[in-house]
Amino acid sequence: MDPQRARFVVTRATTNAVLYGRPDPFGPILGVTGMSSIGGSLQGDPQAANAPDGDVLVFGRDTSNQVVTNRIVGGATPTGFTVVPGGLLVSSEIEVVEPSGAAGELVRIFARGLDDGAVYTNPMTTGGWTGWRNLGGFTTSEISAALTAVTKMPTVWSPVVPTTV
Repeated sequence: MDPQRARFVVTRATTNAVLYGRPDPFGPILGVTGMSSIGGSLQGDPQAANAPDGDVLVFGRDTSNQVVTNRIVGGATPTGFTVVPGGLLVSSEIEVVEPSGAAGELVRIFARGLDDGAVYTNPMTTGGWTGWRNLGGFTTSEISAALTAVTKMPTVWSPVVPTTV
């Protein structure tokens, strides 16, 4: 990410609370306005994403191994941490990507299941969370996800005609 274009920075304090800051347009290149606590008590590092409405979404794993999120309205007012619905307990940091908004999808989060080590995903759409989906596998590492450009291939219709040999 280009630090000069960053809209926010999140980190975890020594108290495990989440700190949030915004770039200082008048400060040094990597300068950030004063970091403020937005509460919470996380294990591991927080992740954040832009919401299309200008809000910031912060994610993390709380001390009960639940995935939690905090919406920072207008990039300035935190709403407080709430558990992402679905009851999944996780053993990894939360990975978040920002899809293009296709089909109303705002963000997609990924995590490793505590009980089975499988990779799970849960998209947040304009209608809310769609639920945890097991992508399978078993992993002991942290999860990393990225978006790739999708190129539409032209659709060619070619009927299949059964033949007898």
